[in-house]
Parts: sequence; structure tokens; C-alpha cells
Amino acid sequence: MVVAFNCIFQVRIVLSLFLSNVCFFSFFFVLSFLSLISKITDVVGLPSFATFIIVRAKRETLIESKSFKMRWGLLYLGYREGRAWWELVIACRKVFIVAIGTFGALFGATDLQAYLALLVVFFSIVAHLVGQPFDVRVKHMRLLHRLEFFALTVCFCTFCKFSRGIHS
Repeated sequence: MVVAFNCIFQVRIVLSLFLSNVCFFSFFFVLSFLSLISKITDVVGLPSFATFIIVRAKRETLIESKSFKMRWGLLYLGYREGRAWWELVIACRKVFIVAIGTFGALFGATDLQAYLALLVVFFSIVAHLVGQPFDVRVKHMRLLHRLEFFALTVCFCTFCKFSRGIHS
């Protein structure tokens, strides 16, 4: 649905996926409206709802209830106590990267996209190190901490190399 915002200029401004549809006319507005509602629901509604459910749950429910673990465990198991909401931070990071990839192309500046993505990943690394979402005293949690840090570092190095490769 993000394609609804991806217009290109040929002889006239058209959608990049459906070249026969002119942007800023009736079909474009319907597609944009539906896409916007869908994205708001996906990006804001679902993570906020899940975070609300998890944060509202009692400690005993998080640990002992098998049905709660089965339904919501994917979002909070693995994080240290008091960090069940950290999945919302990760969802925000993903939203920012996708938004940069999608809307950054509209500006026609790939170097700006790379630098913005680099900035988001840098702040994600800092947030990960400061926020300490995993309990590093436990062996398997230490592994999660290292894997997340390694993945963010790989992303940082990738965007750093990409941003340098543009000018050379």
C-alpha cells in the first residue's frame, strides 16, 4: 500500500506501479486514503495495542499464564523484567527505516536516505546499549543482547558504506 505515495514524473505525474493512473486525481486519492488508514492501523494501532495489553498485565500473568504466553509471548518473552514494552521501540525503528526508504525516494536524494538511515541505526544502537532490554547476567539473554547489537552494527556498517559509495 505504500506504493500509493510513490509518484514519478514522466510526461505527467503518475504512480510508479500503475503508470496509467495520474497522481492527484480521484483514483489516487482513494488509494492514498485507504493506504493511509491501513498504515496508521499497522504502524500505530497494532504495536500500541499490543504494548498496552502487555504493560497492563500483572507480573503473575506474564510469567504463569500459558494462554497469555501463547498469545502475546512473542512480543515480550526474552526481554528483562520491566522491558516488556521494548518491542514497541523496535517497531518504531522499523517504521522509521521503511519511511526513509519509501519517502526518501520522493526527494530524489539517495545520499540523504543513506544518512538518515545511518542516523536511525546509530540512535538504535545507543538506545540498545543504554536501555539494556536483555538481562546480560543470564547466558541466553546475553546471546540475545549480542545478536541484536551485532545486527544493528551490521546495519550501521552497511549504511555507512552505502553513504560513502554514493560519492566515489
